[in-house]
Amino acid sequence: MFKILLDARKPGITITLVGARNTQQAVQDARAVDASLTSDELGFITAELNKLELVRQ
Repeated sequence: MFKILLDARKPGITITLVGARNTQQAVQDARAVDASLTSDELGFITAELNKLELVRQ
């Protein structure tokens, strides 16, 4: 759900496409976009994610 929240807040993103395995997960995913983070929280999370190096296998 956290990933849905972050993606939905990105500039230029107009839709977040998600898949659910069951009704409960679909409801949880839908509620994720109603959550809120402050701009400081989003900035911190974005900065930390940008520090990550992805490993290719």
